[in-house]
Amino acid sequence: MGIVVQTILTIILLIILVGYHGKKYSRIKPIGYSYFSIRYAVIVLSFIINGIVLFLYVLNYLGINHVIFAAI
Repeated sequence: MGIVVQTILTIILLIILVGYHGKKYSRIKPIGYSYFSIRYAVIVLSFIINGIVLFLYVLNYLGINHVIFAAI
């Protein structure tokens, strides 16, 4: 059940990430790179964290790594 919910959330965040039409970069632009705006950074970080958790769920489901979701 958890892997299904995590997959759905990750896909929804990917759709939001690709379809975001707001401001993506802040006004402060150091030489050579730009900072994300706070709203876009929250979406990007949420997607990255959910992707990592989904990857750990898949590892647990395949029997490769039981350490993260092991019962206490």
